[in-house]
Amino acid sequence: MTRWQFHALNATCLVLVLTIGLQYWLGQRVQALNIQALRAQNIVSNARQVEPVLRRMSMRIAELSDTEPALRDLLIKYGMKVTLNVDGKQKNYP
Repeated sequence: MTRWQFHALNATCLVLVLTIGLQYWLGQRVQALNIQALRAQNIVSNARQVEPVLRRMSMRIAELSDTEPALRDLLIKYGMKVTLNVDGKQKNYP
């Protein structure tokens, strides 16, 4: 083996080791990003499941806020805006 071939072989080995290291690092990064994406998907999925319940709850609180001022304050505190049909008319609650 000539000196030139020896240095070419060493350079090739170095490139391969660096490539393997880069592949390992990228694999770890992709795995971390996948976990982060799954967490975000779970948050969105949970929000979609809870949304109808919260909507019904806010509507019920709005209905009862006419007789109970504390419930009206609750609507204001959390910034819930509800529109209900009361006697055929649209009524907005804060």
